[in-house]
Amino acid sequence: MSDELDEILYSELDCLPDAVQVEEFEPNAIEGVSPEDATSDNIKIDELTSDLENALLEIKNLKEENRILKEENDILAKNISSLYRTATSEIRKLQSNPTRGRKPNRSKHSNHRRQNG
Repeated sequence: MSDELDEILYSELDCLPDAVQVEEFEPNAIEGVSPEDATSDNIKIDELTSDLENALLEIKNLKEENRILKEENDILAKNISSLYRTATSEIRKLQSNPTRGRKPNRSKHSNHRRQNG
């Protein structure tokens, strides 16, 4: 993860003009900084680096989840569209031929007459 983090953090530096020099931060190299403060700064940097790595991992996971949800949404949209077209087609067919799709109306009495008749 550190390589990915370095790439993200330092990729912008590649586009700086050659005249701009970026130096590494050395807490002990600054005059007037005590070793305790430098250690405290290192701890803060480590915490921030860890937080950034966790945030990057969460972003990666959310992007993957978003991709999956988009795919599922596309499938559902196609299914709904197909169902809608089928339903409207069936409604038109029923409207043009009202007896289509209906079962014959046979009651117990009409069956009884045929058997006895």
